Amino acid sequence: MNTSPQSKKSNLSEGARKKIDFFLGLLLFILLPFVLSPPEKTIFQVTDLPEFFCGARLYFQGQAAQIYDPAYFFAFQKSIFPALQDRAIPLYVAPYGLPFLAPFLIFPADLAYQGIKVLMLAAFAGALYLLIGWLKLSSRTFMWLAAILPFWGPAWEAVRIEQLSPFLLLSLIGCIVLLDKKKPAAAALALAPFLLKPHLAAPLCFFLLGGRQLRFCLSFAAVAAVAATLSFLVRGCGLAAYHSYWSLLSTSMTNLQWMAPMQTPTLRGQLLRLPFLAQTTATQISSVIFALLLVAMLFAGWRLRSGDLLRSMVLITIPLGCLLSMHCFAYDLLLLLPPLVLAGKQCLDRAMQNYSQSGWTSLKSKSTIYALIFIAIPILTFSLPFYALIHYVLTLGGSIINWHFFSLAVLTTYLVYCGCGADNRASS
Repeated sequence: MNTSPQSKKSNLSEGARKKIDFFLGLLLFILLPFVLSPPEKTIFQVTDLPEFFCGARLYFQGQAAQIYDPAYFFAFQKSIFPALQDRAIPLYVAPYGLPFLAPFLIFPADLAYQGIKVLMLAAFAGALYLLIGWLKLSSRTFMWLAAILPFWGPAWEAVRIEQLSPFLLLSLIGCIVLLDKKKPAAAALALAPFLLKPHLAAPLCFFLLGGRQLRFCLSFAAVAAVAATLSFLVRGCGLAAYHSYWSLLSTSMTNLQWMAPMQTPTLRGQLLRLPFLAQTTATQISSVIFALLLVAMLFAGWRLRSGDLLRSMVLITIPLGCLLSMHCFAYDLLLLLPPLVLAGKQCLDRAMQNYSQSGWTSLKSKSTIYALIFIAIPILTFSLPFYALIHYVLTLGGSIINWHFFSLAVLTTYLVYCGCGADNRASS
């Protein structure tokens, strides 16, 4: 098939435009987090790098049980990172998840902060690229998202303190893309890093189990079984490490000094702020609700199995898992990126369709107003500088109400509504 010179020129310009969009997006995404990062002298007052770096080192040295001994672990961290001074950072990763901390040992301790920051940004950018490809969005969308996301509280927090969220985001989106390509075993393997925080993956797995995605569920169960088996075979791990882990976890469930769940935008975090509710009661209520959530995900997956199961899973399980899990900090809300972009795309597509039919009057439609109320306003509360004001001034200042919990609850309600919508419902 012959193409005219004008057509070739148009194609070349289109390709050049895409390259420029991706280049500018990546450049902004790399530069902005470093501009927004803490001053050098205060880095070790906020970074969580030492807990992951030292946990990985002790595991591969055959001293996994020592990770969960606070006295030993804190002293070990300060011997590797003297700048920590009196700051103590415990590690709550279970023994079966410790091998996934291996990337933190790629760089020596004196270069780990800069090296891990680069790896995190690469994982974040890769996840964003996969997400754009899955939803078939434009390169211009990639550029705008890459420029805006560093100012989104969860993304800013995750990159600022070297948390696991960018790696988990890449894992999640990789799993979604592979499920869309009908590769359940590969998708289960891609989700394996969530063994670092299995409570955030549990609603997704139960939903897919209800949706009869048995190959994925069996594959992920096999991955988890292999990881658990290896934890008993590795030198210095085994029963001793599990015993120490459960001891630390039990202590931290009653002594909230280190885990600080009252700072999280979860249901449990809000309940712990209520002066009339005992700590144990708040934890018991949250545990029961999370267990009921898993049962509800089984039922929801079964009910929606005849619709667009994958998109329903993204819109329903991820926000509900963040809102109702026992522990989910603000940086973990980075996992909301796939459902937010998906819901935003659906809203934009609907708005453009209404505009083509009704013109500017479509902007007054209920769907547009609902999108502004239930998506735009909650997202704004999680964006700088509002995020910093709410989290660091109000929440950490002891406010009875965690406003980020209510923003997340509103956002979750809308996303679940979208996931259960007519396009995704199972046919009766």
